[in-house]
Amino acid sequence: MVNHTLDVLGKTGTFFCIFFYFSVLTRSSILDVMHNTKYRRLDEKILTIDDSLF
Repeated sequence: MVNHTLDVLGKTGTFFCIFFYFSVLTRSSILDVMHNTKYRRLDEKILTIDDSLF
């Protein structure tokens, strides 16, 4: 009984470790994408301002 409980705990622990790892990875990549698009939009605004000045 105790071995079975430890086995189940080990499996769920491993699953949660993998789940946590992937959620951290995806969250960081989503933040990178948001960061990049934000700065890309800023670059486009700056470029359009430059175009309108000249």
